[in-house]
Amino acid sequence: MQLAQLVAQQQSKAPEAPQTFTVKEAAEYLRCSTWTIYDLCRTDSIPYFKVKSRYFFRRHELDKWISGNTNACHV
Repeated sequence: MQLAQLVAQQQSKAPEAPQTFTVKEAAEYLRCSTWTIYDLCRTDSIPYFKVKSRYFFRRHELDKWISGNTNACHV
């Protein structure tokens, strides 16, 4: 089997990342604590939506939020 076929086969087996995160999953994705996530929600500093009392986060919105809140590194 060629290398390209092996790579394509491995990628097709990889589980798809969830599109919607819970608070715990968002914290893991952003590598911070759940308390930080709750604080960011409380101050409306992060994009989220609620279902009853539970907070949820869309991955593509978190990615945009990260891009918009990233400082350029000047060397």
